[in-house]
Amino acid sequence: RAGQIGAGLIKQKFESFGKMRKAMAEGGLIGLDIGTECIKIAHVKRGPDADILVSYHIESLPLKRMEPANRLQAIQEILKNLKKEGLFKRPVVCAFTDPELEVELLKLPKMPHAELAAAVEWAMKEQFTLDLDESVLDFSVVGAAAEESGEKQVQVLAVTTKKKQVLEYLYMLTDLGIN
Repeated sequence: RAGQIGAGLIKQKFESFGKMRKAMAEGGLIGLDIGTECIKIAHVKRGPDADILVSYHIESLPLKRMEPANRLQAIQEILKNLKKEGLFKRPVVCAFTDPELEVELLKLPKMPHAELAAAVEWAMKEQFTLDLDESVLDFSVVGAAAEESGEKQVQVLAVTTKKKQVLEYLYMLTDLGIN
């Protein structure tokens, strides 16, 4: 049951990508970066020629060597206080560090997106110990590439991490009312 709820929450967050584009056009987004040493927040909005940094805030985190549960609790307390200060009035895009995060630039034959998803999954399984029931895998085509044979290929940036970590942050942000 928890896995189904988690998968639904992840799907809901990823489906909101179109809403993020709309938010940028209507007053901007809040970028939230939960790092190893600090939390960084930036309000960015669309300008006539380029995106504009409206404001930013940096908050130091307690020692890096905290136990994961205590670290998450400390992050939650900081975010709760920052929310009280009104820093999360816009839609939020969040990034976080994770020691188990794996990033790989893959070169794959050009193919339809549905086939590409399966190829990325296979390639990531080959390179890393990847249990898809316990992991989140995402990818983005970042460019075209050509082999010497002339075969069209694409460069794909693939990212995977433990689903548990992603869900902990998603649940925390949702519980705090940070969208």
